[in-house]
Formats: sequence, C-alpha cells, structure tokens
Amino acid sequence: MSTIAQQMGPPYEGVPCFCRMPMCFDLNALEADVAVLGICLDTGTSNRSGARYGPRAIREASMLYSAGYVPKQGFFDIELGRPILATTRIVDCGDIPTLPTLMTETFDGITESIVSCISMLISI
Repeated sequence: MSTIAQQMGPPYEGVPCFCRMPMCFDLNALEADVAVLGICLDTGTSNRSGARYGPRAIREASMLYSAGYVPKQGFFDIELGRPILATTRIVDCGDIPTLPTLMTETFDGITESIVSCISMLISI
C-alpha cells in the first residue's frame, strides 16, 4: 500500500489527518479496514455556508485523540478501560475533489471515489 505514515507528537504539529492515521491518496492501492474520505461541499446552503470546512475541522479535532493511540494496541477507550481497534487498519484518504459550480460532475466524482474505495475495501 502506498501510504504516508505520520509521526506521533503534540496535536498542533504535523499534517492534519484523521487521528494521525496513515494517509493514502491512491484509492487503487488502498489496503485498510476503514477509509476516511472528506467531501468539502456546502452547495445548497443559502445563508451560512461552511460545511465545506467540516472535513478539515474533523481532522484537526481528531488530532487530540491521537495521543491515546498506541501502535499494535489501538486507542485507549476510557469508558471500557482498555484499548480497542488494535487490529483495525484505518487510513485517511484525503478529500474527494469537488467542483462547486458543476454539480453533476461533482456528484459523479464523489460516486466514483466511494465506489472505488468500497471495492478496494471489499477485495482485501
């Protein structure tokens, strides 16, 4: 798999990705159990746009939780009092490109990306 691993560190350092998980930008080379994809789109809002910033905000907020991750042990769940997701391979695949003024092309691109991602996840 062609992934880019993140170094652990304080949440304010590094490239914001989901919980500092490896990043994979080639959906055809995806080898994971869970793939995180962002869709930066808020077309259709009339007054207060901003949903397009959601994927970035989620990634930045999730960086705080990366401190609870230990490789090969997973994330420590404070409610269960034990690590979880030890064998779950999570990858951040970045954002799906959007064309805010071309909705048909945008929706086609979103569909193609998700179908490609799902087909890779199922084939593993």
